[in-house]
Amino acid sequence: MSTIVAYLAEDQSKSKQAEFLRCGTRIAAAHGTTPVPIVTGLDLVALGQNQDPRTVDHLVVICHGGPDWLINSRRGVHATQAGVTPSGRVSAAWLADAWAPALVPGGLVSLCACLCSRSPKWWLVQTGGWTGNDWGPGAYKDGGKRSFSATLRDELARRGAPVRVRGHGTVGHVLYNPILREHPAELGATGRALFGLALPGVEPTAARRRRWIDTVRGALAERWLLGDDSAVTEIAALMGRE
Repeated sequence: MSTIVAYLAEDQSKSKQAEFLRCGTRIAAAHGTTPVPIVTGLDLVALGQNQDPRTVDHLVVICHGGPDWLINSRRGVHATQAGVTPSGRVSAAWLADAWAPALVPGGLVSLCACLCSRSPKWWLVQTGGWTGNDWGPGAYKDGGKRSFSATLRDELARRGAPVRVRGHGTVGHVLYNPILREHPAELGATGRALFGLALPGVEPTAARRRRWIDTVRGALAERWLLGDDSAVTEIAALMGRE
């Protein structure tokens, strides 16, 4: 089994571009592999098509993101817009076509990208859950039903590759953001917030949110995003119930 690490290799912000490379290189080295540069959604499709069947149990993508897109809003991967464009943008369904044969059922996709596990604004407004781009209580709760992460999870499951997808619920550092969700491998399953997994039944009050950020941001967030479930137990012990 193998871990594939892809990172966005071209960005208007040279500092962000360098950070994507730095993070991708470090993570890939930990798995004895080399990070793969991508620029468009079509690049990520081609990477999936180049993998042998059922050999990848962990896909890590380090890039920009939004509630309904990954990599870039114009030339990356869009949750629902169909087909492929001249700029290289593809749909999540197209991406799933490429990766479903390669992924091991029960594996993990780590989307190290802003907002990819939060539902789009129109959905949050419609359901009464809109909180803006802040880190309010809603960001700490289960959700992300119409997010990019949930959409990709569903498209993969439909193609016989049920895998977990983890991603960001807010804007933040690609690896250190503590506001995270996991979308279970089951088609249509609700995204589970890391906060709720570590502190089941606990309300994310303002004081707890501040403590959560101070405690989880950094190494613990990175570990869980990349598949280390022991981080949940450590977070729970550090946070306690109050």
